[in-house]
Amino acid sequence: MENKVIESKKPKEQREITPELQRSILELSIISEEVKRLEQQLLLIESQGATFSQLYSDLEEVLKNKDAEILTNFGSGVFVRAKLTDNKKVLVNIGSRVVVEKSIEEARDIIEKQMNSMEELKNEIRTELLKNIGVLEKLERDIRG
Repeated sequence: MENKVIESKKPKEQREITPELQRSILELSIISEEVKRLEQQLLLIESQGATFSQLYSDLEEVLKNKDAEILTNFGSGVFVRAKLTDNKKVLVNIGSRVVVEKSIEEARDIIEKQMNSMEELKNEIRTELLKNIGVLEKLERDIRG
């Protein structure tokens, strides 16, 4: 006697793709890309913040170490040894290749303001990111029906 397997041929439930559903799918795609972009921005700003934080600390070390030997970055991983003869002033690029002399304290104030601005920007991006994630979750629920 031969055993026969009988397969159920129940049709899977399919949903009609309405213009509204198409719009929701398109919106989901667009917002997903926006979420990725915001996440990348957040990572970049956090990296810049870490750089500023390190610079802020390094300036404190400069104040403590007159006549110390330091490594000066010429760019592209090339360094030169130098002797720190003035630990009270630094040169600060203020944009458009303009460099001005500032005290260490003034330079640290500038860096602190930049760090605060970046923190505000991070908070704005996080808020926007959370808003978009909420919209994504709603769209996913709507699309699933």
